[in-house]
Amino acid sequence: PLTFALQLMPYTDFVINMKKDPHFIKALVSKSTEIGNAFLGALKDAGAELAVICEHYLQLLSPKMWQDFSLDFLAKQTAVFEYNVLHTCGNVEKQLTTLATQISNIPNLQFINFSHEVSISHMAEVYGDSMGLCGNIDHIHLLPSAKTEEISSACKSAITEGLKASAFMLGPGCEITIDTPEENVKAFVESAELYGRYPS
Repeated sequence: PLTFALQLMPYTDFVINMKKDPHFIKALVSKSTEIGNAFLGALKDAGAELAVICEHYLQLLSPKMWQDFSLDFLAKQTAVFEYNVLHTCGNVEKQLTTLATQISNIPNLQFINFSHEVSISHMAEVYGDSMGLCGNIDHIHLLPSAKTEEISSACKSAITEGLKASAFMLGPGCEITIDTPEENVKAFVESAELYGRYPS
């Protein structure tokens, strides 16, 4: 909801108005939620079975701002599908920790996806059995530039940490970029298959 709203006006104006005119910004995020839900409904009608809700800009907000301008609308966004994943970007460990109770209470939200800047082990401690975790392979430096054995090692470490969570999906921190070599993507997928089925 917030990420889409941020696309509708200049960033600087948006951020200034979060302080100067929060009622307007909340109305804008509310309208963005309505539009997003209409899109999600169309996807559901076309056969989609779950939604990944991408809030890319939460890393820019304090936990209080996140709660005021995003969390209150996420519950409406997750109402369309029975299964939802919340995708976040950047170092949002503080936000995810501070707001763990509120996030865990969002209906139909089963997983949080986060970047390599967020600790899987810490998130497993914070969320316990209330939320599945997804991540946190570095898509900026590791996947595009590392050797395949380095990718395999990182995936194995992530899966090992993920065993502490109630549920875990190996995933990149965000989109796999176009400059990522095909062999690195294959190493990522093969590592998930190998260590995910037979963790050691």
